[in-house]
Amino acid sequence: MSEKQNAHADTSKVTVERFIQASPARLYRALTVASEMEQWLFSDVQTDPRVGGAYKMRWRSKNEPARDHDRFGRYLELVPDRKVVFEWKGDPSQALGLGDLQSTVVTITLTPERDGTMVKLVHSGWPTDAEGRDWAAKHHGGWSFYLENLSNFMGSGPDLREGHHGQAIKAAAG
Repeated sequence: MSEKQNAHADTSKVTVERFIQASPARLYRALTVASEMEQWLFSDVQTDPRVGGAYKMRWRSKNEPARDHDRFGRYLELVPDRKVVFEWKGDPSQALGLGDLQSTVVTITLTPERDGTMVKLVHSGWPTDAEGRDWAAKHHGGWSFYLENLSNFMGSGPDLREGHHGQAIKAAAG
């Protein structure tokens, strides 16, 4: 599958773009429905996709429970088939819990293009100090990986999480 991918990071935000051969409506569902998110993103997901609604995701390691971590927050903006904006928080007591950082914000826009959708993810609000730059760089790599995995999920490609990250995954519902 030949897909255009462009990614870069600056000191306060991470931007990742990827063309995915799926409709904006299909991608919007994959970005907001918990059972779908569990097939390409985190191991366990709960969502209440409405403005002000909460979400909680747990990343689970297949073999190293000390790497398990949560992300949670509230949906700030939802435009069906076009945009998803949410807080990105972590539990500071967890090894991968974002330390002392406050909430950052993830904005995902879906733009119809040719026979698919350009997905643009902007993760903003990172502090410009060394810790903020380190977390932003880690998230740049993570979001790039997960958008590739989302593309695979949309095209029936392989789920890369277990092999690449040792992430615990659920069997596809069906």
